[in-house]
Amino acid sequence: MGNDPRKTCLFAFALSALVFCVMQMNRRWFISSQYHTIFGGYVGSLLFSLLLTAVGNVEFVMFGPRFQSKLFPEVSICLLLAMTTCGMVHRVCTTA
Repeated sequence: MGNDPRKTCLFAFALSALVFCVMQMNRRWFISSQYHTIFGGYVGSLLFSLLLTAVGNVEFVMFGPRFQSKLFPEVSICLLLAMTTCGMVHRVCTTA
């Protein structure tokens, strides 16, 4: 049996907020070298995965187990949020 979607949703939202804060607090470190900037893009992809997991679990709780996340609006909004966060750190983090 899998985890409770409510707990997973809260955990994913909490981790995504933590990743967002870490990226903003360590902005100088992420732009200090090319490898750190690429790592910032990787952290942004983790943020996208966490956001999509949280949104998918919210929809699972609200609409039932047969509802699926679609490209628009759920995936597009999560991708836009993750790209905006990466762009606030360094513009290359968005493309990495």
